[in-house]
Formats: sequence, C-alpha cells, structure tokens
Amino acid sequence: MTTSPTQIPRLGLKGHWDKFIGPGASMAEHLVALVPALLFGGFIVAMAFYQKANWHLGLYIAACFLAFDMVGGIATTATRAAKTWYHRPEQTWQQHLKFIVPHTAHLALFGWLFVGDNLLFFAVFLKLLLIGSVVILSSSLRIRRSIAHLLVFIAVILGQLDFDIDPLMLWFIPALFIKLFASYLPADGFQEGDSK
Repeated sequence: MTTSPTQIPRLGLKGHWDKFIGPGASMAEHLVALVPALLFGGFIVAMAFYQKANWHLGLYIAACFLAFDMVGGIATTATRAAKTWYHRPEQTWQQHLKFIVPHTAHLALFGWLFVGDNLLFFAVFLKLLLIGSVVILSSSLRIRRSIAHLLVFIAVILGQLDFDIDPLMLWFIPALFIKLFASYLPADGFQEGDSK
C-alpha cells in the first residue's frame, strides 16, 4: 500500500509540523491540537500564581511546557490526520517505540522537578511506560484499544500512591498515559478484514 498524496509531508518547516500533526490535517484538527494545549498551559501557570506556589521561573516554564505537550499530544494523536500518518502501513512497532521512548525524558524532568520520591516514581512509571507500550503493540488489533485503556487506568491508580507529587501537577501521569496509550498507540478503528 502506498502513501496517498494527503499523507506526504510538505517541505521545510511546514513538513516538520506535518510530521507531528499529520499531513493534510484540517483547520479543525490544527485548532484542536493547539488551542486546548495553550489554554491548559496558561491555566497551570495561573493556578500556580493564584495558589502562590513556591515555584521558581524554571518550574513555571517546565510546568507550562509539560502541560502544552501533554494536552496538545492527547488531542493531536487522536485526530484522523495523525492516526493516518502515525499508523500508515509502513510504520513498524520499532517506529512506534521511537515515539514513546523520548517521553522517558518527560518522566525524568517531571520526577526531578515535581516529585519528592523521584527515584521510586521514575522507576515505577518508566517500567509501566515501556512494558505497557510493548504489551499494547503486541496485543491483537481487536483488543488493543481495550488493553491501552486498562493500562491507562493502572497508571491513574499508581499515580495515587504517595510519591509526594506537587498537588498542582497531579494531572501529569493521567495525561502522559492518555496521550501515549489511549490516543497514540491504538490505530484508528478496526477493519472487518483484520483477524489479528
């Protein structure tokens, strides 16, 4: 199966954007990728100011970046354009892991800046991220979405453990796993001819 013309990224900077959001994304897909991410990033900063959080400038920047990336990623990777791009026929499980593995840096940054018990936190969620990704990618197409959602539920439950997470950042673990497990990894829909 070849890539359709709407799936070919443009050249230059626009091509980099296409590879993120999916070539041929509609205006609505662009807006749903950007507007909620910007609003949530602003909301986190505003809440930190309002609650007089004991944050230095670096924490505000990190929190805003993580908020923007998580919410933007949740919305973007669930769009039709992104699903078509990220799950095109030539994509392999190794290429999906190349998308997942860099998010270990998000976990490390978050653990370092916003978690009291950061080594245990990082160990628990790193294992869940990597093992969970392999489990999802190895599962049958018929149950892949269900497995992904169950693993998100496990992440949410584990996030309730006493890791001493900054209260303003309790949203991060659910958002990370919704982005990667529920939005990104499952392909868009199941075709009748698919038997896996």
